[in-house]
Amino acid sequence: MLSRVADSLYWMSRYIERAEQTSRLVDVNLKQMLDESPEVSGRRWERVVSCLRTDPPKGEKDAAAVATWMMFERTNPDSISTCVAVARENARQIRESLSADFWENINRLHLYVKKVVEDVELRKEPQEFLRQVRHGIHVLHGIEDDVLVRTEGWNFIQAGKAVERASATTALLFEHAHEFLQPDMGGGADGFLHWVGVLRSCSAV
Repeated sequence: MLSRVADSLYWMSRYIERAEQTSRLVDVNLKQMLDESPEVSGRRWERVVSCLRTDPPKGEKDAAAVATWMMFERTNPDSISTCVAVARENARQIRESLSADFWENINRLHLYVKKVVEDVELRKEPQEFLRQVRHGIHVLHGIEDDVLVRTEGWNFIQAGKAVERASATTALLFEHAHEFLQPDMGGGADGFLHWVGVLRSCSAV
């Protein structure tokens, strides 16, 4: 296998996984805001930003602004819109190494995300956007497992997915555990909701 093909497959897979992880993280935290006090919610979004190891413009911590920046901001290299666009570009460069179904679906996901980013009205429904992104990525994972031939290329796709998932999960646990494992922080209603949110962020519940 050519090194450029292996590189594109690996990074395509990593960016697809990163988009899925970010969409789930934003969705979980938007929903948990409904059950928390403003103080707890504000600290939650600080941890979300830290999990992604990046900073919004001007240190913004407002939940709506951070969520928008993580979903739609094209200048954010790790936003959902950027990750999907980069994954699709990597796929475009190696179309001959992908099945027609895979290419059609990653292109469809890219066009959907681009449409939402450019349409102010569609951006007012973030939950639907996040649901559609995860659904599109789950379809891609299904095609990987059921259609793609188990060659070296498939192995590079799996490696990219596994590395990105391990990195994201490690960052998530690091940002949450060191604070909430303290005796005075891990109990009570807030502690319970916190750990349920961590599990949901990892697709564990």
